[in-house]
Amino acid sequence: MFNPEMYPVAVVILRETVEVALILTVVLAATRGITGRAPYIWGGLLAGVVGSGILALFMDRITNMADGFGQEVLNAIILLLAAVMIGWTVVWMKVHGRELSQRIKELGSNLRAGDTSFVTLSIIIALAMFREGSEVVLLSHSYFAQGILLSDYLMGAFLGFGGGVIIGLLFYLGMITVFAKHFFSITSWMLALLAAGLAGKGVHYLVTIDYLPAWGYEVWDTSWLLSEESWLGEFLSVLVGYSAQPSGMQLFAYAVTLGL
Repeated sequence: MFNPEMYPVAVVILRETVEVALILTVVLAATRGITGRAPYIWGGLLAGVVGSGILALFMDRITNMADGFGQEVLNAIILLLAAVMIGWTVVWMKVHGRELSQRIKELGSNLRAGDTSFVTLSIIIALAMFREGSEVVLLSHSYFAQGILLSDYLMGAFLGFGGGVIIGLLFYLGMITVFAKHFFSITSWMLALLAAGLAGKGVHYLVTIDYLPAWGYEVWDTSWLLSEESWLGEFLSVLVGYSAQPSGMQLFAYAVTLGL
């Protein structure tokens, strides 16, 4: 039977899975013309899962680093590094976009990307899985500390993960169907916005712990119109870097990354 205790677990894992799925959907859709990418995709996912588990084991030590702000610094590093990797993917697509487009139209060809693009794809996937996976592990630990039954946890995790995968799959299929005519230009823009959003979030972590100046803590406040806690707000936060209360430094990082 469904136990109410499983629902918080399902919601948490659904949110984290959707975040990973949205990032992967944009990256995978943008590189779908590349053959031989599957081992790098699965390798990146595995590395992210293993890394997040290891990170969770040492989270207390990490948190105590950097004068107690170790977790914030680590999150900032992960986000900024992911922004760089996705930015590189955008540049690579601009260079090879015509070849990839031709590859999709001519299914008989055997175009392969260079080793650099494969490794970049793996790193992006590993970073996305690493960050969200570590949060799932830590939140799961807190639920077990509160006495949740293993069966309830597993059922909630199954529902949340399954729902996240379905949402990501539908988004992927929708992208390659709706955007078919101008596929590469649209996915390039989506990747650029994704990279800018990650850079903005990474800088936000550094602003909150006073490692960077804020240049204004709340340039505007649109939380009354669209909260970041809502499903649409979280969706836009992942895909385009939406922030209801951005700082000036966050906007600067977003604009510079998008401009580059």
